[in-house]
Amino acid sequence: MATIKSLFDENLTFERRVEKVITFSNREPKVLRNEARDYVLTDNLSSEYETLLNYFDDAQSGSGSPDCCTWLSGFYGSGKSSFAKYFGLSFDSKAEVEGQPFHELFTARFDSAALKSRIKTLTKKYDTAVFLLDLAAQGVSGANNTPISTLLFDQVCAWAGYASDRKVADLTARMELDNKLEEFKQKAEAFSGLSYDELIKQPTLLIPVASALAHEYYPKIWSTPEAFLSTQSISTVNDQDRVRQMLDLIEKKAGTRRVLFIVDEVGHFLKNNDDLINNLDGLAKNLKEIGQGQAWLIATAQQTIPKTGPLFGLQDRFPIKIDLKASDIREITHKRLLKKSAAGDAALKAAFAEHGQKLIHSTKLHACDAYPKLDEASFLEFYPLLPQQFELLIDAISSLAKTHGGVGLRSAIRCIEEILINQGTGNQRLIDQEVGTLITAADIYTILEKDIVTSAREITLHVDSIMLKYSERSPEHQVAMTIAVLQQIDGFPASRENIAALLHPRLDQQPQIDAINTAIDTLLANSLVPIGETDGQLSFLSEVVSQVEKERANIPATSTHRETAQ
Repeated sequence: MATIKSLFDENLTFERRVEKVITFSNREPKVLRNEARDYVLTDNLSSEYETLLNYFDDAQSGSGSPDCCTWLSGFYGSGKSSFAKYFGLSFDSKAEVEGQPFHELFTARFDSAALKSRIKTLTKKYDTAVFLLDLAAQGVSGANNTPISTLLFDQVCAWAGYASDRKVADLTARMELDNKLEEFKQKAEAFSGLSYDELIKQPTLLIPVASALAHEYYPKIWSTPEAFLSTQSISTVNDQDRVRQMLDLIEKKAGTRRVLFIVDEVGHFLKNNDDLINNLDGLAKNLKEIGQGQAWLIATAQQTIPKTGPLFGLQDRFPIKIDLKASDIREITHKRLLKKSAAGDAALKAAFAEHGQKLIHSTKLHACDAYPKLDEASFLEFYPLLPQQFELLIDAISSLAKTHGGVGLRSAIRCIEEILINQGTGNQRLIDQEVGTLITAADIYTILEKDIVTSAREITLHVDSIMLKYSERSPEHQVAMTIAVLQQIDGFPASRENIAALLHPRLDQQPQIDAINTAIDTLLANSLVPIGETDGQLSFLSEVVSQVEKERANIPATSTHRETAQ
């Protein structure tokens, strides 16, 4: 019996797991080596890199526009974070893996010798300080209402080795720029009897010391030794001066005013908050005016800047716009997980020649014109997925990401890997099952269940209840799982025909519509199951609607009702 795994290219490995998402701010050499090794560069991504490189070169050289702010968009899992991170670290001379510059590891993925050479030349020409700010992590840490300019200043201070306390870090930056820091450190050590490194690790000890010395060094700002201690914030500068202060500090510590701030998941972080949006607007404006093309900001987001609404005002602030395409993730998934050997391609071609037309009929989606159509080429590319299942997975992840903001959510490629290698029916991995087995919407639910719980816990509880009543992987359970997935996607027609198409289990089987209709009728007949059908669309009912339906079902029929029904 030939297994699904036997179809794959022998260079594919399922022992080296795909990461959930890249660890955006992690610069550890081992992490960078693995990320560069596994990065798949498509023709479109290569073209977009070259486009961004041209803008960067023009701005840094002073020969072109000083535009310095880029809005990099793409749906969750499209690779925008990787794109931004690797572009930035290519210009950071300190980003190394075992003594090898990161840009050399990264550019090895490019096919174009000319582009490789150009990247190498420019990375040597423009030594740049690079800062990676992960706003999804900031949201988890409770800093989700802190202005981005403040978070960047915090990061610059941390990079400079300052204390984590914001007041002390601000004071330390002032001391650094006034050439008083070394003297301040010596006095702090003498005052406390501890080394300055020890003080930095213990803010509760450092803050009183800093308060006494702040008054000594800057009596016009802090008129008493207690003034610094009692002040909520010591920032005495406006946003424009703060940007100038950041760039001056970077130049003093790194010897360059070339800086690249890369801020991940900006769109979700802003959440249409006018204060946060205005702060980002001012940050972009100040970076352009003060940085003169050398201080860059790349903001990533799941959406492009809209033409209306609160974010519209950022259009002019971010004149460089790059939008990554869904086709890239399809190509990347194929190359990393689904690429077939020559013999595998031949075997699938023969199978499709025998069963393809029946499979096309059995898995056709209705009123889903945006979804790809099944043909031989897409069957070979995606098997054991079908192209419509892949699109369904991407749409479900994109919808869930609007709720999650990307926090803890897996990418499409990671989900597919887990479907392939996790223990399935009979404790057998899907890749070890017989050729002909297909991934279904029920498999997609199993992988996304933990993510769906966050946004629709009530629905997952209903699915569990149906599983307990009708048994795991029964037709009723699979129907429920499919409805749960489809309900995450706005506008997807959850008709009986589409559910049957998405639950087609094997290449060589007959259409499942009769079995699925029976399962759906069974669920609808059970008043305890909160599933309804309206205008041919199935969905889990809300608690209120479900209760009304239960009460209606318990009302005894009168003779008048019976006559009406007849």
